[in-house]
Amino acid sequence: MNGKLWDHVRQGVLLILTGAVFSVVPFYFQTTAMTEQNRQANISQQQEIDQTLTRIQSLELKGAVDDTEIKQIKESLQRIEKKIDRLIEAEK
Repeated sequence: MNGKLWDHVRQGVLLILTGAVFSVVPFYFQTTAMTEQNRQANISQQQEIDQTLTRIQSLELKGAVDDTEIKQIKESLQRIEKKIDRLIEAEK
């Protein structure tokens, strides 16, 4: 009787261990797949961030050029206005 009880306990423990192994294996693969998916998502998001940063820097440079051009145009217009004012005063 004691031997049968021991066999039942041993079978129960083996059954529990087998169940634990079979429940951990799919969890491992699911976790690995999710980790890879997150890594791919992070890579694509980082690429989008880098592209956006490059575009912003490009626009900032373009803005700086535009500001310089605007400043030059304003200075040129002021010189033209001064010349016109001198011509008007010269005619008076």
